Amino acid sequence: MSLPCPVPYCDRVMPGHLRVCAACEARLIRDLAAIPALAIELDITLTRQARTGSGGTGRAEAGEEVDGRTGLAVRRAPLPWIEAAAEARDVLKSALVGWWRELAGEGVGPYCEAACEHPSCEWVHLGRVPDDTLAGIATWLARHVARLLAHPAAEEVVDEITTAVARARHAIDRAADRIYAGPCDACGLDLYARPDALTVACACIDATGRRRVYDVAARRAWMFDQVIDMIGNASWVASVSTMLGSPVSPSTVRTWGGRGRLTVRGYGPPLNPGADPHPLYRVGDVVERVARHAKERAS
Repeated sequence: MSLPCPVPYCDRVMPGHLRVCAACEARLIRDLAAIPALAIELDITLTRQARTGSGGTGRAEAGEEVDGRTGLAVRRAPLPWIEAAAEARDVLKSALVGWWRELAGEGVGPYCEAACEHPSCEWVHLGRVPDDTLAGIATWLARHVARLLAHPAAEEVVDEITTAVARARHAIDRAADRIYAGPCDACGLDLYARPDALTVACACIDATGRRRVYDVAARRAWMFDQVIDMIGNASWVASVSTMLGSPVSPSTVRTWGGRGRLTVRGYGPPLNPGADPHPLYRVGDVVERVARHAKERAS
């Protein structure tokens, strides 16, 4: 007898004796094996050592914005992908720890309490208490993946872990052929699409049981409207401009500003003691300057 796979986003059928289909089993196994490397990428992104997105930089300096009412400089928030990486790491670890506790509460089978030379007992002891890291917990779960897949809530195991892994991958997406399409309205997951794509789908499911789909052009227009008038230092506006599909380096922004090709919208306090106040630029001005520069080079 065949039954539909109970994993929310899966539309496959499976033999009645299984708890999830073979494809979902394989995805869970692959994702658990990928987590140690994924954890390293998340750490790199969080320490701002990575170039993230379509040519964007993960090294944005701490900068300020100017309050339009008071004219005073205020500390700005971290860039969106840094926040997304932190949230993705927390969600992933929460999922892994939850299922580790579930299996650890059951026990992992009979083994010798005293020291012995049984390979099975050694394996149990080595895997019983994982390191308190993403890699350690994922490795422990991978060793006991058969128990995960036999758990009465196996579909929840697959759903929670694979969705958390997908979210982490989105947060560190560094493919040069992807553009940022904003966050999902429902779950907040950052969306990335091919430059020529008309739509982009989120991993979450809507009320009809289908993945939520967004119009890429509309999402990017909305994002531009949200940040067009925001002001920040050269590193920050360059990062935002690049994220919006107008790649530019902080040094180019500074050069344009110094040569009068880009309007300086104000000055923020020195980034270092004894340094001069740093100029602040408007995101919309930078995006327009990038477009004009591209036309000038093409002519």
